[in-house]
Amino acid sequence: MSDSGAFSPDGNYVATSSADGSTRVWDANSGRLLSVQTMHGGAAVNSGECAGGNRTLAESALLKALAYQPSFTMVVEVGKFYLQNGKFDRAVSMLRKATEIDPASDDAFHLLGVAEERDYQYSAADKAYGRAAVLAPRECRKSYAEFRLRMNKAGTRG
Repeated sequence: MSDSGAFSPDGNYVATSSADGSTRVWDANSGRLLSVQTMHGGAAVNSGECAGGNRTLAESALLKALAYQPSFTMVVEVGKFYLQNGKFDRAVSMLRKATEIDPASDDAFHLLGVAEERDYQYSAADKAYGRAAVLAPRECRKSYAEFRLRMNKAGTRG
C-alpha cells in the first residue's frame, strides 16, 4: 500500500513511497513497475531490476518526481537511488539536502554517512554517522562504532 505518490511533470511516471521505506517507480501508461528500492538495516538495497535494467530511465523518473514534489521523502529516495547505484557524489549531494530539510532525521544522517564513506570522505562520514548516533542512539550507535573500527583498522582518521 502506498502512503504517498507523485506524477512526473510529463505524466509518464509515478513515484510512490510507503511506510515500510520502499519507493516504487511506475510507468503511468502501462502500469508496469520500473523500480523498487527498500531500506534494509539503514542501507538502500535494490529489490528488483530498474526498468528492465535501464537505470537511466529509473533515475529520470525519480528526478521528474522530485521536481514535481520536492519533499524530504523524495530527496532521500533520490539519494538512496544514487547510493545504491554507486553514484556516491550525487548521493552525498542529495542526502546533504535531506539533512538540511530535516536536521532531526537519523536515517538521512546515517545514509549520508554511508554515502560519504563510500565516496572516501571519511571525516565528513564520521560527522554524519556521529550525528545519526546522537539522534537515534539505539538504532545508529552500532553502525557508527563499526565505521570507527573500519577507520582504525585502515589507519584512517575520521
